[in-house]
Amino acid sequence: MTKIFKKISLILFSLFTIAACSSSSNSSSNNPTVEDNVVYTVAFDGNGAESGSINSIQAVNGQQISLPDNEFVKDGYRFTGWAESAQGQVKYLNQSYITVTSDIVLYAVWEKLKV
Repeated sequence: MTKIFKKISLILFSLFTIAACSSSSNSSSNNPTVEDNVVYTVAFDGNGAESGSINSIQAVNGQQISLPDNEFVKDGYRFTGWAESAQGQVKYLNQSYITVTSDIVLYAVWEKLKV
């Protein structure tokens, strides 16, 4: 009786191990993990500015960064923030924090000064 119990225990243990390995490999294919070591670029476009420049920032996927202080100048306009397209509305204020998850170009948004 003891030999049979040991064999059944060994068989059950083997089946449990195979099932656990099989389910962990299936779950990883169903839920791909985020690549932590992917580096993205945050670039800045003056969007019609006459002067100034801002260097691009490299950030690891998921990293939170502070946007630099705006250095672009456009005569007769006031900088109001950053948009994700040239004609877009302000999405990020000057020196806001953003979480980087892809390459992105941020465009300066300008408001015409009243004379």
